[in-house]
Amino acid sequence: MEAGDIIAGLVALAVVVVLLLGVLGVLRIRWIWSRGGVFECQLRQKRPVVRPWHSGLARYEGNHLGWYRVLSLGRRPNVVIHRRRAELVDHRPPDDGDLHRLAAGQQVVAVAQRFGAAEPALWQLGMDAECLTGFMSWLEAGPPGEGRYR
Repeated sequence: MEAGDIIAGLVALAVVVVLLLGVLGVLRIRWIWSRGGVFECQLRQKRPVVRPWHSGLARYEGNHLGWYRVLSLGRRPNVVIHRRRAELVDHRPPDDGDLHRLAAGQQVVAVAQRFGAAEPALWQLGMDAECLTGFMSWLEAGPPGEGRYR
């Protein structure tokens, strides 16, 4: 076998792997959308560590919101926000630093999630105004006596 044949074989294999990953990614997104209660949502962690914005899909799953990163093959949510532990901290239009990842019509929502006595995790979600209304309603509609929505 010549070196040119080996290189051509490796290139062909790489193309097949990339195409397979692309097909699996599309099937995963279709699977998430097919389950209902899904909206486009950017996310970044603000505490304990500040991370960059990531594109994803959020899905209401009973008493928690599952957030799935778009560029992933995992079937489980990358982030889970539990309604009973979540507190709406703030919502605002995106500032100049956010506009590189968010559209001008979107809102930035800050949500703190408590885990016992530890400092709460702080997430920022970027979503459309309609999705924000639905998210705030979902938080407010928790079981009676929870008192977590503010």
